[in-house]
Amino acid sequence: MNAPRNTEAFEERFDDVVVGSSPMMLLQADLLARAGRRVCLVEREARLGGSWQTATLESGETVEIACHLIEFFPGIYELLEEASDTPFVALDAQPIRIHPTGLTVPYLSRMLMLATGARLFAGWAKARLDWALGRTNDRNRLINFQTKLSSYLRYQGPAFFQRPIMKGPKHGFVDFMDRLEARARHAGVTIQGFDVSQMSRIDQGRWKLTSATGSTLYAEHVHCTTSTNLRRAGDGHFQAVPQTFAQRFCVVAEVQNNDIHISQSYVAFWKNPAVARISRIDMPGTYTFQRFLIEFHNPDSAADSDLSDVIRKHLENAKIIAAGGSFEIVGHVNCQFTTNVDQLPSGKIDNNLWGYYSMGNLAAGLAAWRKAPRLPALLAGSCVERKDG
Repeated sequence: MNAPRNTEAFEERFDDVVVGSSPMMLLQADLLARAGRRVCLVEREARLGGSWQTATLESGETVEIACHLIEFFPGIYELLEEASDTPFVALDAQPIRIHPTGLTVPYLSRMLMLATGARLFAGWAKARLDWALGRTNDRNRLINFQTKLSSYLRYQGPAFFQRPIMKGPKHGFVDFMDRLEARARHAGVTIQGFDVSQMSRIDQGRWKLTSATGSTLYAEHVHCTTSTNLRRAGDGHFQAVPQTFAQRFCVVAEVQNNDIHISQSYVAFWKNPAVARISRIDMPGTYTFQRFLIEFHNPDSAADSDLSDVIRKHLENAKIIAAGGSFEIVGHVNCQFTTNVDQLPSGKIDNNLWGYYSMGNLAAGLAAWRKAPRLPALLAGSCVERKDG
């Protein structure tokens, strides 16, 4: 999943340019191309996927670079099944959270759902009050809480009265991302390595995007997520700015099937200073082992103690292995992702410039994306057709 790069400056014209290659942007590019538009998806990194990109271990095998979980939002699993041509199946076992006391609860426990709603409401109320009283000029905090609270009330709140089953792609996230890319390419999307340094509206209907290497793209419409590094620098002009990244370090641990106690699909560690989460690396085929991705909060937290002992402790706490069970470290990957600060607004940002909500929760982003205002003709008959119900 590499983004092809031209070694010399170039100039091309498209109907639409999609900035970034997260799952949502791959879906956006695919949707536009299938509507008959000429689409270019640009990615500044060497590999596609953003925080969902993959990495190759020294053994030559490909793994995801971070622990992923697609939370339950009505209609999202069905959308992703159709968009990726891969079945989404119930996660076995269902995701869990582990408190520092050792208490284990379902990831979507009603107690935590209530606590999440209360935390979001309190955060929104305080941010709104601080903004209204002039205690802060940071409107991004208010927008962040307001967007998350709205999403919670609209999509996750109703799940309190259900018993939602969380699902994932049957053959894992590497296969899922490969399929999204293949589908976009098959639809006719041009995928290009291109680091947008600035973007200007040259008339009421066209945009000019310039790369750091001097290449130029022209487009009628531009699409990006709210977490892009482009910021308004004037009327019809946007400039790339340095971004703040959070660093993570992941270890790939292999456990023989005979040593598996519970094959946990996803474990979130609540207020754990070292390990954020563990996820099972699902793969096509049948093997005599299973692999798990252990995600540390930062590289330093993995180096403070003996790495093997830290991993053993957390595998045992998650009941993936029994006390004294065996495992093998087979690789590690580094990852980084943007922090949710100073984001662009969602919706129509400028003439023919569209922003799509992105706050680190793919399902929440896709739920908002389905409702986003876009060219009506693009949605006719589509699996992602906008629905107001």
